[in-house]
Amino acid sequence: VPSGPFDIKQLPFISGNEVTLVTTDATGQQSITKQAYYFSSKILAKGINEFSVDVGVPRYNYGLYSNDYDDATFASGAIRYGYSNSLTLSGGAEASTDGLSNLGTGFAKNLFGFGVINADIAASQYKDENGYSALVGLEGRISKNISFNTSYRKVFDNYFDLARVSQIRYLKDNQTDAELKNYLSYSALADEIFRAGINYNFYEGYGAYLGYNQIKFSDNSYKLVSANLSGSLNKNWGFYTSAYKDYENHKDYGIYFALRYTPSTRVNTITSISNESGKTTYRQEINGFSDPQIGAFGWGGYVERDQDANQNNASIYASYRARAAYLTGRYNRIGDNDQVAVSATGSLVAAAGRIFAANEIGDGYAVVTNAGPQSQILNGGVNLGATDRTGRFLISNLRPYQLHHIYLDPSYLPLEWDVTSTNQAAFVGYRQGTLVDFGAHQVISGLVKLVDSNNSALLPGYSVRINGQQDGVVGYDGEVFIPNLLKQNKLEVDLLDHGSCQVNFAYENKQYSAKKLGPYVCR
Repeated sequence: VPSGPFDIKQLPFISGNEVTLVTTDATGQQSITKQAYYFSSKILAKGINEFSVDVGVPRYNYGLYSNDYDDATFASGAIRYGYSNSLTLSGGAEASTDGLSNLGTGFAKNLFGFGVINADIAASQYKDENGYSALVGLEGRISKNISFNTSYRKVFDNYFDLARVSQIRYLKDNQTDAELKNYLSYSALADEIFRAGINYNFYEGYGAYLGYNQIKFSDNSYKLVSANLSGSLNKNWGFYTSAYKDYENHKDYGIYFALRYTPSTRVNTITSISNESGKTTYRQEINGFSDPQIGAFGWGGYVERDQDANQNNASIYASYRARAAYLTGRYNRIGDNDQVAVSATGSLVAAAGRIFAANEIGDGYAVVTNAGPQSQILNGGVNLGATDRTGRFLISNLRPYQLHHIYLDPSYLPLEWDVTSTNQAAFVGYRQGTLVDFGAHQVISGLVKLVDSNNSALLPGYSVRINGQQDGVVGYDGEVFIPNLLKQNKLEVDLLDHGSCQVNFAYENKQYSAKKLGPYVCR
């Protein structure tokens, strides 16, 4: 093992506690190093740059109306940069065609491996109104079994972002009451938000959570205390229960209990009962999970009894993972209302001179080129599918920073095609792609029959030099397979103790033919 430092790209999935590194030297002596470690998605590795840009128009009443869109255009952008392995910087901007401008910046800092502190500040201008927003948060782990999180956000003056602007525009366009109202009280963003929670895994497979949320608007507020408890009774049975109460409105409370049965990795059933402010609901659901591979099928449904409304509800759904998209269909029966919904979710990749339709890209992908038409592509022994007529194929969901062995099965490759290699290695970075070139090319091959001066077929087993580049063997009935026919061809046959002979012939056809060539006399 060379001297370090080493950059470990993939760690086991752990959220914190203590990392122990054991190194063994050539004599077998071990050195143990322990260090506090806390993982958070808020922290990027040093040098990593992550950004996104979104442009569109707000859609309202999703699931109720098909084409309820705003006439204003919204745009947003965000960027994060790993300044060091413990400090990540961030920035963001939002804008709308009706006058919103919003800029913000922030940071997230790892605190000696025990937790992460983050802070953000933003300023906005909208229709001659200015405002500011500030947030500070802290999350971490107290011990091996106890973790916590807390955050506080405060809005100053008339602060606006895309969420608040879209909500105000919707309320103004759909206002039916002539009475003047303060639209800010209906904002999607509260004036003040405080959250705190603590999680305790008191026994293997069991966990408890206690949380407090205080949300203040301009004309009302919420103070909710929530708690939940979950556990696995054995391999197949588990439970989950939760409760909440609003101490500003004592009539606002709820409790939920669910019992889960999992007979296999692909099927589970959940029986639950809930009560929200005195309204009781019973529910039974079953789900058949689909595999993440192409061609997988999923299904499920539920029946529900709403005791307060005195009505029964039901729903069934099915899903299919095609190569080009993830397809779902659902039928809902809510009281006396029926609803049918279908959806297709996928992605498009522009690479290697064409556009690929994919189910999903994942964290890495590869584009196979020059593999020949209708060749079978395999990854780790799994047949992914066939290439298109130009020999290209998209491989999605590749794990980053891991070596992948991509294979080509030429069994279905047309005879006029030849491939340089059937095994290629692929390596991709996070959210990146790569090209895998198998070097397949079209050739004109054929069978040539060779005879001696007596017009008798040459005996099998003699070696043949083909056009001075390739070696072949005389087969039965004097036949020799030539993988790449040229306009002018030369075959040299080693007749062992009988000397040698050669054949020269021309081939003008530019397409593959199953017809045998010859016989040609070897002199």
